[in-house]
Amino acid sequence: MRPIAAPLAAAALLAGFAASAAATIVLRVTPRELADTANLVVEGRVAAVDVRWDDGRTCINNYVTFTVDRTHKGPAAASVVIKVPGGRVGEEEVRVEGTASFAVGEEAVVFLWKDARGEWIVLGEAQGKFLLTRDAKTAERRAENSLKGLCLVVRGDPKSAEAARAKRPDSLPLDDLVAVVRASVEAAKRAAAGGPATTAGGGAGPAAADPGGGGAGEARDPAPPEATPDPPSGSTTDGGAPPPTKDVPAPPAGKPVTPAGDEPKPEPATKR
Repeated sequence: MRPIAAPLAAAALLAGFAASAAATIVLRVTPRELADTANLVVEGRVAAVDVRWDDGRTCINNYVTFTVDRTHKGPAAASVVIKVPGGRVGEEEVRVEGTASFAVGEEAVVFLWKDARGEWIVLGEAQGKFLLTRDAKTAERRAENSLKGLCLVVRGDPKSAEAARAKRPDSLPLDDLVAVVRASVEAAKRAAAGGPATTAGGGAGPAAADPGGGGAGEARDPAPPEATPDPPSGSTTDGGAPPPTKDVPAPPAGKPVTPAGDEPKPEPATKR
């Protein structure tokens, strides 16, 4: 058996990785981030797995025929073929750690992205495939992905509690996973219609491109309101008539002007 290296390309921002003997380096992503980025999210069953060389004989791949029961995002189809790097043909083998694994008959939800050749691949490596099981006690259907073979790159402080939780696989009820995808789809529809959208973190989505020549997403201050002219002298600001005025005679020459209300009091008369 002769292992050979596989030339692999980055599949979108979330699926970028570098080949390693022990693990594949990949950015840790949430189900919402997978939903936001995926071109297609489908639920169904593995009908067949075919291991063969690609057309250019550059890599051995698993070609998974996936029968679709429900389409949660993207164009509806009865089935899709998913390409997964790795596998063995005769005496030659390609090993790629951290890729999604598929077995005939298992049920799953998969988050897919089209590569440069137009073939469907799993987004985020093994993170993008959620195996479906049923709880023996509650009969609840659950979805869980795998992080096996992945060297995770976690955002923020790697020693934080959030980083520690991110190193565990995602495991949640199927209904919750479907709700995450639906929320992503609805947010995308609102954004396309010009309404407010939310990102994976729940915050406001990016701003629209500046039609006035600014950079994309750059916020612009609204135009200042037109200045309101000052009311004319002697008028009131409430729309009523101005108060009446009295003619005040000029003071006699040489006599200082005394403000109203401050007239000097007459001196008291003295007895002679």
